[in-house]
Amino acid sequence: MRDFRRMVIIRSPYSRTLSAFLHRFRRQHFREAFGKFSLDPEGFGDFVKWLDDGGLSKNGHWDLQTKEILLPLEHYTDVLRLEALGEALPRFFHDTGLDETAMERSGVNEFGRVHDTNASAKVRRFYNDESRATVARLYATDFEALGYDPDTLD
Repeated sequence: MRDFRRMVIIRSPYSRTLSAFLHRFRRQHFREAFGKFSLDPEGFGDFVKWLDDGGLSKNGHWDLQTKEILLPLEHYTDVLRLEALGEALPRFFHDTGLDETAMERSGVNEFGRVHDTNASAKVRRFYNDESRATVARLYATDFEALGYDPDTLD
């Protein structure tokens, strides 16, 4: 097992939280189960308040990433950031001897686009000082463990 490569993909807590909100709350069953938040900056602010009032651990899509990752990061040979996945994943494939075009042929890129919320590009529009401070506090464990700067939205 020591010779196997172990890869994990991590994401900024800011964009991950926004993406979970935008993706999940466009579905009626999520709205019925967790709340009817409008899919705009005001609704996101309400969602962040709900997370702070005990909603954080109610679903793995917005719970701490460190709870979802099987091993501590130091046990992975490759830690890829979603923000740089377009360059990092082909490099990982190349370095491991895998066919770099396999993702294109498998259709996984098309499947991923169905779920794309473009959250990274919307972060600055959806976050205000209050929601940013709350997310920084709620996800402090992720920011520290995953090496993201809570003072930077990008």
